[in-house]
Amino acid sequence: MMLQFKRYSDGDVLRAVGRVIDSADTMPSVTMIKKEVKRRINAVPDYQALPEAPVNEAGRKRIHDMISGLRSQWTTRPDKEKKPPSLDDVPKDIIEFARRAVPGIPDELIIKNVPAFKEGLACNMRMGNEYMRFWLDPNTGFVSMTIVMKRGVAR
Repeated sequence: MMLQFKRYSDGDVLRAVGRVIDSADTMPSVTMIKKEVKRRINAVPDYQALPEAPVNEAGRKRIHDMISGLRSQWTTRPDKEKKPPSLDDVPKDIIEFARRAVPGIPDELIIKNVPAFKEGLACNMRMGNEYMRFWLDPNTGFVSMTIVMKRGVAR
């Protein structure tokens, strides 16, 4: 018996012997005791929930009131009229760059093509070794960058 149970702790073996004796109608065998020891060692512990924090009713009410206030603001708020975009919304450096890059461009097209002008200003009108310039599509009014020439090579 000592050889069979030498790798288990004495406490685990004694508890297993007690459970087997309590549940068996006949004399417990070493195999029965060994199975009980293994079953207890390999058993998954029962779930025990962590203690929950106490509920703060005053805090809960304050949060509920804040949410209700925001909901009422959004539902009772009159819709603001959207103002049309204007040149005042565009940064001055973009306006100056657009007027230099595309002479005579109307203000409406500057507003419409702000992302393209920002990109051109950011990359200094170059893509790698290639120079770029803007091309204004007369049908759509959109500006796009096109390659003019490579450095050192005239086209």
